[in-house]
Amino acid sequence: MVVVPGFKLTETLFVDKKIILHKGIDDTSKQSVLIKILLLADASLEDITQFKQEYQISETINC
Repeated sequence: MVVVPGFKLTETLFVDKKIILHKGIDDTSKQSVLIKILLLADASLEDITQFKQEYQISETINC
């Protein structure tokens, strides 16, 4: 499993050739988080642009 500093990854929810989606816990706030990792080796410029746009959209959501 991937290591992401500051987070404890508890479950892999989805894997394909472009992304991995993990469920985890923020070490500081103890809140549940979703961590989406783009696999750069297989990512096109369009994939990277879409990934950035999805991140920007997720920042506007107040959960």
